[in-house]
Amino acid sequence: MLLLLGAPQQSRVSAAPLFDTQGPKYAGTATSATWTNPSNATGVENNVCASTSGDNENIDLTNFSFSIPAGSTITGIRVEPKSAFGVVGFENLTATLLKSGTPAGSSKTYAAIGGGCAQTTFTSLGGAGDTWGASWTASDINATNFGVRINSSASGGGQKFLDAVRITVFYDPTTPTNVPEADTLLLFGGGLGGLATWLGWQKSKLRARQKKN
Repeated sequence: MLLLLGAPQQSRVSAAPLFDTQGPKYAGTATSATWTNPSNATGVENNVCASTSGDNENIDLTNFSFSIPAGSTITGIRVEPKSAFGVVGFENLTATLLKSGTPAGSSKTYAAIGGGCAQTTFTSLGGAGDTWGASWTASDINATNFGVRINSSASGGGQKFLDAVRITVFYDPTTPTNVPEADTLLLFGGGLGGLATWLGWQKSKLRARQKKN
């Protein structure tokens, strides 16, 4: 049996990063001077599309209703447009994130499968660890004018269709002021009580994350 002599020694736990996500969330607003029926690209997928027959034409999707906790570190953003190109084959479209309504960071080009609105499919762009070449704050993401611009960069004519766009944001909510582990004793300091406190906090964070999503 291991005996510990003297008073328990307090040891502060270094808080490990706790990564979280919100989403996928769908656009609440779509604006374009050139795409037909841009509002058809808002909300969940329903095979009712915005469309354009022109090249290099923009549609901006915003108002995703994120509520990332203040002080969080944004670690990645995934954008999933559901689109198609009205000529048999694959053609390219381009996605660029919007910060305060203005393009930010680097663009991503993706191939839209040939077909009509009913054949639109989701394409996954970015993800955990990918901030699209830009820095982001929680307030940037929560703003109503955060979103993504889809550009009909394909050439050669043909109709382009966009049914919906959804975004998932990856973030680390850990800050020095909201991490109970920093004041929790290690097993040989605070004993099982300290460990139970830490586990209880982890469970509460998991429940909060599941409720938000």
